[in-house]
Amino acid sequence: VIDVGSGPTGTPFLSLNSSRQLGRLHGWGVNRVLRDLYGQDRFLNDLLRCESQGSAASGRYRWLVWTRADAIWMAQHPALGLLDEHHVWVPDACDHFVGVTEHHAVVPRKFGNTFFSRYKELDSLDETFSFCGTSAIFEAQSLGHGCLAERYLRCFLRRKKIPLARFLPVAALARDSPSVDC
Repeated sequence: VIDVGSGPTGTPFLSLNSSRQLGRLHGWGVNRVLRDLYGQDRFLNDLLRCESQGSAASGRYRWLVWTRADAIWMAQHPALGLLDEHHVWVPDACDHFVGVTEHHAVVPRKFGNTFFSRYKELDSLDETFSFCGTSAIFEAQSLGHGCLAERYLRCFLRRKKIPLARFLPVAALARDSPSVDC
């Protein structure tokens, strides 16, 4: 059973229970990732509200850009006109062996509703991970909570048939803990 709910402080959490083997998988990195996914869902709701009120010149934005506030920019971002609108774009990173990080993502509007509403689909983790040939229990046991979100995004994009493209890294994150590898 996979359960997405709210903890005592209203913070989202994820539970993976299979014969009581895993119990609660506390928040995919102490709830950081679930809060990020929830924040993306709130971003999408605000975006839809703004578009409905006419804030986009043509009624809809062409591109949606998500980036972490703690990014340190080292180079100029690629011009949006150079990016193919048939792909979600992320910087090349050291995440290829596990998944895809979305610390920064450039999303064509046509993929925006799907990309930014991943939080609502957490109840279908097994179905999503099946697109990478595994299950939610296998991923949780293999990866712990460190890189589970990156793996989830890779499998989610495959499940939704959303193509991914990469550009050279233009920003980095400052870490306060060497024990976190993703």
